[in-house]
Amino acid sequence: RTAAPCRHVRRLGLSTGVAVPSQSWAEPQQQVTLPSFPPPPPPASSLQAKESAAGISDYTRSHRQPGARLRSIERVDAWCEAGTAMTPQDVAGVMFDIAKLRFATAVLSKTQCKYVKEQVINCEESWPADVIGRVCYGLQAWPPSEATQILGSVLPRLPALAEPLTEKYVGMMLYGTRYCKDGPEIKSFFAHLAGEIPKCQEEFNGQTIGNAIYSLKGFVYCEKVQALLAVLARKLAECVETMKGQEIANALYGLQRCKDGHELRTVIGILAQRLKVPGTELSTQEIACAMFGLQSGGGSAEMRDLLGTLAEKILVSKGEFNTQGVSNCLYGLNQCSDTAELRQVIGAIATKLQESSVPPLHIQQMSMILYGLRGCSDCDELRSLLGALAVPIVGDADTQPLANCLYGLQRCHDSPEVRAVLRVLQPCIIAAQQTWSGQNVSNALYGILRCGDSKETRAILGALAPKIVETSCDFSSQHISMSLYSLNNYKDGPELRAILGAIAPKIASCQERLTAQSIGNSLYGLRGCSSCPEMRAVLQGLAVKIAECEEQMTDVEISNALFGLRDCRDSPELRAVLEPLADKIRQCSGVLTSHSTANALSGLKECGDSSTVCAVLGALAPKIAGHTGVLKGYQIAKCLQGLRRCKDGPGLRAVLAALMPRMEGCEPNLTHQHLAIALGGLQGCSSEAPETEAVLNMLSGKTLRDPEHETARGVESTVLALDSIRQFNGVQSVVAALSDSVARMRDELSHRTILAAHRVATTIRGPEGETLLQALGPRAPRMRQEGSQPENLAGGARRRKLSETQHVERLELPPGWTAHRDGERVFYHHSRYGSQWSLPGLRLPPGWAAHEAPDGRTFYFHEEHGSVWELPVDAEASATISGSKGELTSTSEVDAHQSKGEAAEADKVRRGEVVNEVAALAGVSGSAAGSEALWTLQKAGEEGKTTSMPIADVVPEATPEAALEQKGPVHKDCKRSAASGALVATGVAPGATASTPAEAANAALPREASIEVAATSIEGFPDGDNLRSASIK
Repeated sequence: RTAAPCRHVRRLGLSTGVAVPSQSWAEPQQQVTLPSFPPPPPPASSLQAKESAAGISDYTRSHRQPGARLRSIERVDAWCEAGTAMTPQDVAGVMFDIAKLRFATAVLSKTQCKYVKEQVINCEESWPADVIGRVCYGLQAWPPSEATQILGSVLPRLPALAEPLTEKYVGMMLYGTRYCKDGPEIKSFFAHLAGEIPKCQEEFNGQTIGNAIYSLKGFVYCEKVQALLAVLARKLAECVETMKGQEIANALYGLQRCKDGHELRTVIGILAQRLKVPGTELSTQEIACAMFGLQSGGGSAEMRDLLGTLAEKILVSKGEFNTQGVSNCLYGLNQCSDTAELRQVIGAIATKLQESSVPPLHIQQMSMILYGLRGCSDCDELRSLLGALAVPIVGDADTQPLANCLYGLQRCHDSPEVRAVLRVLQPCIIAAQQTWSGQNVSNALYGILRCGDSKETRAILGALAPKIVETSCDFSSQHISMSLYSLNNYKDGPELRAILGAIAPKIASCQERLTAQSIGNSLYGLRGCSSCPEMRAVLQGLAVKIAECEEQMTDVEISNALFGLRDCRDSPELRAVLEPLADKIRQCSGVLTSHSTANALSGLKECGDSSTVCAVLGALAPKIAGHTGVLKGYQIAKCLQGLRRCKDGPGLRAVLAALMPRMEGCEPNLTHQHLAIALGGLQGCSSEAPETEAVLNMLSGKTLRDPEHETARGVESTVLALDSIRQFNGVQSVVAALSDSVARMRDELSHRTILAAHRVATTIRGPEGETLLQALGPRAPRMRQEGSQPENLAGGARRRKLSETQHVERLELPPGWTAHRDGERVFYHHSRYGSQWSLPGLRLPPGWAAHEAPDGRTFYFHEEHGSVWELPVDAEASATISGSKGELTSTSEVDAHQSKGEAAEADKVRRGEVVNEVAALAGVSGSAAGSEALWTLQKAGEEGKTTSMPIADVVPEATPEAALEQKGPVHKDCKRSAASGALVATGVAPGATASTPAEAANAALPREASIEVAATSIEGFPDGDNLRSASIK
């Protein structure tokens, strides 16, 4: 019980299995006579086979009696006190017995340890092989530094051996040195054994080979280790003894630090064949140790063969994997190439785990598991394993394991299983208290690069953003570029902006210069984010780094940098980035390939038309012209699309001239969709520039003319794009190439597209224009001949049934009129004439109203004349038609005529006549709605406000009935077939037909509706920059 026990107490404590901490030992204060009785033997539990670091039993243990080992230790005590010199045999016996009793510091005092070490080092007698073998075996019981010091004293004795080493002593020597420090002593030892082992004529058994290779586990792979592994591989090939599963696992575990090469592949290949021997089984623990040793694997045939064999052994193994075993198994796969055998192993482990529930994992175990999967691409086996491992995580969340977890998901795509794992990790990231280093942040962001833009990945981004803000660690240039590059698959959103806002100060504080590759990767990662304050802050920091960079940028780095700016709009920060980039482009000694050209130019599509953009174009032109690679169809579209906001100038024309030779070699497979994109990109060019004309002539010959690949959408997009540049020289050739497609698709083209095609045909004139007009056929707008009826602009017969919104987007409105949405309905507004439901155009004669039939066509109804399909003609309206030259009625003429009639109606409002008419109308029904409408008009009359719409006659119920749906909180309810249009300003429905006067009055809209809907305006004219329908402001 004393604090400083004597040697007898220590001996008795050892014999009863009591572990006494070495730091509590003290030298005896007085000599005590040894007891006459022999010490009791230690309990059996203390002599059980000890476990190695791999968890595998040590089979080199001899069957010497425990009492004899203890008596050897007692002799050390007596020799130490007497200062007696030990013989080589005594040294070997003591070293061997200490190793069998665990550790020297546990069975000897500090004085005794020092005495034994000095006796080993200073022994001057020659040592035979058995002494050297037992001394080296005993090194495993000493601390690494002391064991290395003892090994250094053994090295000079090795050349003096008179006989070759036997198989037994080779195994003992190697196995004992496994805890030595990696240094020159161990390298010299391995080099000597690599020369001595071939001299051994004995056959190595499985135990010796397993222990020998196992001893290599802790040493860096070098030439000496490589030479030793080579001679052991030869002994392994010569071994005819059947190896046990544990011996194979020992050997595989020792390969964990070896590098892929001939020697490693030889050993793996032989062990794979030994593992296939019938009757060779592996326990789950042995499987874990074997797979842990495969960390330096690869995609060689030998490794694939071994993985396939291990997959079979996993499926037939008995017992369950514990969490540590699973983590060891999967961590060993972190360097394996993505192969079918790797997926087979992962699938086998997933099947094994699904046989029982997986308990909660420690964060370190989850880190090893996910990090080990980083080489496997997304597959069913991987998703199945992730689904089984998406369990709660226990333990304190450290930043390094969390970063490794996310980094291991780098090849996983979006899936429910990946999302489940991310949901488990996200709370751990929030709870982590340690500081996140730049390496941790960049690894974490890179790991989820391909995991999709899901809610879970954005939650991870949201959890990481404050961690980046809080960290005081400096980010290196690699950390910055890797972090920014990892954002390239995300769309713009608050989480992405938060990450950019957190990284921006790190860029400014970075003391390192960004390499050319880092610049390209950093800008490429911004391709999903639009212009925002966070984005501009990042650009501001990168502009300084680009200017500081002294390296030349390659064509790939230039294209990546420009492509990342594709959603950035013109700003001072963007110009600050483009200015040094222009210099880098000029300094580049290479030329742009087809892929690089397409990416570089398409990245400028939103950058504006500043002088900086023009300078970039001027720098790109010679790099484009210097390459002879042919551009493909989609690349041509990307190149020209990037020029759509550039203004005409020397830089733009130089780029077009440089592109021409590379576009001419393209196969004639340019689809209509690509052609439309290409034509839209020419809007900023001069209509008379020879370069533009040459490009248009070239595009006409590259268009795909296969009817099987034509679509109505593609033809529509091309016609609308062509309409935006119809004044350009060279358009005729494109029209000639497009006419056949228009003729084949005309019945499926929208009315807007037909009008655009007609404008193009009438603008270019000539034979190409005539051909396009003929292609329109009966769908061409009818020409106004003398005495003929005018074109139907008050509704028109539509051949296809379209929604109101689609129909409005395909119509051109008279000047001053704009279309607005009210839910699913569309109404029209004029700053002078107010709002109405009906389409502006020619006015119908008094008493007539337009209605829509179930098939989408428009018919007209009059109380006396009934329903007709033809457009009724008002004499006053017909007088406005200049009908002898065959010209279409212009929208300005229609608007002017309509203004005359509506001005008269406005005068009626000022005189109070409209109020009286509505009063009479409302008085018929006596309804509340009619009273409300009457009050509205009376109030308007009292305040002197003007209206722009006339009051239509009330007619009985029409057949078929016209539908008027009212939606939205600001509108009154109204019944079907109330009116074909309504006046927002006054609440009166123009040209309305209703079954009762009350329904007509009830169809009115409140005046304030016109104020609310005026906020969003849909332009009815084609937008050259947007090849879809109408642009929304």
